Amino acid sequence: MGINFLIDTNIIIYILKKELPEDKILEIVHIIDNSFKISAISVVETLGWHKLNKQDRIIAEEFLKQAEIIDINEKIIELAVKIRQNNKIKTPDSIIAATAINNNLTLMTRNSKDFSKIIDLNIYNFYEK
Repeated sequence: MGINFLIDTNIIIYILKKELPEDKILEIVHIIDNSFKISAISVVETLGWHKLNKQDRIIAEEFLKQAEIIDINEKIIELAVKIRQNNKIKTPDSIIAATAINNNLTLMTRNSKDFSKIIDLNIYNFYEK
């Protein structure tokens, strides 16, 4: 596809809980091609999700092992602060957006509305094609 993606936490949870139609899961799997990038904050959000039972956690941990996890660094923190100052957005979302921008990645999310006002952020929502 030629686009490098940062996968938002909601996509990970939808995949793990099988809450997407089969065609959407296949589309995502095709796009990420068994190699995908996520923000370190998505690891916290996924494994800390209150609806994750023991079996789901094991599956989640295995799934996340396939990801390239991008750590939060000073540049990402500075950019996340600016994003929070200029937009009404939650802290984890500002970190995810800053991670995508800082690493020249397109954010794959189903919640594009949450990120729509962030300048310089490329968003891909497969439900809005």
